[in-house]
Amino acid sequence: MCPEPVEGHPSDTSQPSAEDAALARIVRREAGLIVAQLQRRLGNFDIAEEAVQEAIIVALRTWRRDGVPANPGGWLSLAARRRAIDLLRKRAREVSLAEEWDADLT
Repeated sequence: MCPEPVEGHPSDTSQPSAEDAALARIVRREAGLIVAQLQRRLGNFDIAEEAVQEAIIVALRTWRRDGVPANPGGWLSLAARRRAIDLLRKRAREVSLAEEWDADLT
């Protein structure tokens, strides 16, 4: 994984930072497991995968700023779970709004 530079982060292109290296290790080791766990709970692979991808982006920004947490796998799992909930809520609102618009047209 080659994370993209974050604005304001001193970036040495030859070596990833300790935070980037830790995130790359965690992603390789745990991302598939987190996606599978969310997919089992949600029954929706697309939302599970999107939630994990967005959690990785948040982790990259947060860990560069604050350092790697004590339990990085748990941190990433919790962030993905929270993002999945946000995505489900957003999609529910979109469906509700689409139904309202459809009812207005008929």
